[in-house]
Amino acid sequence: MWTVDDLEADHGVLREAVTQLEAMLTAPVQIDRVEVAHGILVRLLEGHLRKAKELAAPCALRIEATVKQHVPFDRADAEVVERDLDVLKSAWRVVPTGALVNHLCRLLEELREGLEEEARDVFPVLRYCGTQCGRQQCKSVS
Repeated sequence: MWTVDDLEADHGVLREAVTQLEAMLTAPVQIDRVEVAHGILVRLLEGHLRKAKELAAPCALRIEATVKQHVPFDRADAEVVERDLDVLKSAWRVVPTGALVNHLCRLLEELREGLEEEARDVFPVLRYCGTQCGRQQCKSVS
């Protein structure tokens, strides 16, 4: 079973992958290197999402209620960012590089914001559910 500490470690690795990809975009863009870095980032994000879903499942209703209270409606969703990154990859050889870099930078910023929001809003709920209440009790928001 995954722990919040595992998710926090993922955040560190994901932030580093985002930073490395951003650095590649500030230099003359080498599409092949960007594709490799993109692939690594997507795999890391997929793994993180699987862990987060598994860990959050017993506390889903409590997390949903907490996030709705604290997070703006337009919150960047990691799955949406992941999908957009995949769509963007298919356009790399077609879209002008400047437009591609601008869009990718926006997606990376959304991902970074999503990681911060998850750490701030969701991790405390997961910790509470894991230490203060039984797993079955966390399914209710009471």
